[in-house]
Amino acid sequence: MMLSPVRPPLNGFSATRRVALTRSGGYIDDAVRALGVQGDGLSNDGSTGIWPAATNLVTNGGFETNTIGYGLYTAAGTAGSLARVNTDAKFGGASLRVITTGDGVGQGFAKTSITGSTSSPYSVSMWVKAPVGALLTLSLAEYLAAAFVRVTGNSEYTGTGNWDRVTFSGTTGAGMDKLIASFFTRTSAQALTFYVDGFQIETGLVPTPYIETDGGTASRSAGRIQMPYDPGLFTAHQGWVASRVRMGMAYNTDPGGGTGTPRLIEWALDANNYIEVFFYEGDDKFYLRRKATTNDVTNPTANTP
Repeated sequence: MMLSPVRPPLNGFSATRRVALTRSGGYIDDAVRALGVQGDGLSNDGSTGIWPAATNLVTNGGFETNTIGYGLYTAAGTAGSLARVNTDAKFGGASLRVITTGDGVGQGFAKTSITGSTSSPYSVSMWVKAPVGALLTLSLAEYLAAAFVRVTGNSEYTGTGNWDRVTFSGTTGAGMDKLIASFFTRTSAQALTFYVDGFQIETGLVPTPYIETDGGTASRSAGRIQMPYDPGLFTAHQGWVASRVRMGMAYNTDPGGGTGTPRLIEWALDANNYIEVFFYEGDDKFYLRRKATTNDVTNPTANTP
């Protein structure tokens, strides 16, 4: 987002000056991505991500200390092995190494015992480094009292030899209390060695950038870019704000689960006088709203994603 407030004309000319902005919460840009401490699946594309608040329900998503809660997944054949290693990592200094034996289809690892709620949206995401051409599946399943209930859904992945982000989002059904995420070979038996880092399970249908955890859950507040208060710089009558929106989000994967109003721009003098641009998930439209005491005008734009 770029903010360039325009001051009133001076001697027939308009003057423009830039101001420092305050960035907080779920904010990520190319500089942050380059540090290797957060990941949203993008790399040096000049974009800025303003992400909603989120909590990583996985207590050791970075494998910095141990592999508690992770185990082998074997649908056929003999079990392979998994271990925490510090020879390769996407975040921090460690990752999970998984070795499959290749004598059966459906071999990999699973993350168990994540408390979940019925009829609720969840997203699972992780970073994977697998051999070129490796065929793998990320699955999110539901359990009730340690008994299998159903598979929420799957996301297929083909290895590239590099660190890639793999995600899946789905909504749970009735009668469940635990979530289990698994990642395993598909299509054919494959003897593989692959690495996993930045493992995350969160509520909502939009996978957010990885939140580092090492021994407990961790949260990130909603992202925001804020300009300093200056009544002579930006008011209801002067100034402008430009923002770029990344389109392509499915209609049923809105951050608020279909009922939210994420804001792109908001300026407020007080609770009764403000201007805002927001996306209303109820009808998938962007709105420009201007309220001045008793005059409240909202104009919809064209349909989006």
